Amino acid sequence: MTVSEAIIQWLKQFAPEKMRQIDTDRMHGDVDFALVKEPTINVKKYISGTEVHTEYYQMLARLPSLTDTDCVENGAWMEELTRWIEKMDRERNYPELDNGTVQKIGISSSFFVGENEDADAIYQMTISIQYIRRNKA
Repeated sequence: MTVSEAIIQWLKQFAPEKMRQIDTDRMHGDVDFALVKEPTINVKKYISGTEVHTEYYQMLARLPSLTDTDCVENGAWMEELTRWIEKMDRERNYPELDNGTVQKIGISSSFFVGENEDADAIYQMTISIQYIRRNKA
């Protein structure tokens, strides 16, 4: 399982009904959520061979935005998701990686409206994950 797939499975715990499907890289068809890996990665290599990776992912959510009430509810939902991620980090409840151990996960840029469509808006936030990568023997 990739890091992206592990984060997707982990995020689904937040709202299993609403976030039943989270696509990778783009929202296909009527799917309203996607996780997109950013092209930035920071790797610290130690003499012991240990590598600490920090990666960034854009979480995209297509939410209705016809009325101001919709937009206020969207903001509340995105704030709730932010608090949930922060809580999971404090409790050390992390995504399970096949080839690594997560040290921390958080929000590196808070949500904002990235794009407006006819009746929906695409909200996005950046999630950062830091993990120790185990090298395969």
